[in-house]
Amino acid sequence: MAKLIKLLAVSAGSGFLLGAGIRAGAAMAGAVANAGAFSGVLSGAKAATDEPIARSGPREEALEQRLSSLEQRLSQAAFFEQGSEALEDRINRKITRLETDLAGQMSAITELRECSLRNEETVRRLLATLERLIGSELARTPGPVRTPQPLEPSAV
Repeated sequence: MAKLIKLLAVSAGSGFLLGAGIRAGAAMAGAVANAGAFSGVLSGAKAATDEPIARSGPREEALEQRLSSLEQRLSQAAFFEQGSEALEDRINRKITRLETDLAGQMSAITELRECSLRNEETVRRLLATLERLIGSELARTPGPVRTPQPLEPSAV
């Protein structure tokens, strides 16, 4: 981008210098024409000044074309830069939203893990309590353990 601006500045500066030179040559030709004392020199000077002006016309046009081309490139570069900035802003917003969602999901996973550990501990305590209860009941009953008979289905 800096090179483009330098190139644009150099081209514009060259165009201004060329235009000033052409104007100075034209002014000198006008001064010589107004002098009138040197008619022979006048016609030679006029021919000499007309010729560079005619030659500089295509140069000036070429410089104008280059300048307009550079201006167009500069406007395109500015357009693309604005577009890339807008795209970058949209991407940054989406990334921020994804990071926020991810943080929420991570906290939910952590909470679920903690609940799972608490439930596991509760089940362990329940099993230990049941084992003690069953063990104490077995210790209290002195005889053989009777197995319950399956219930017969009643005829309804």
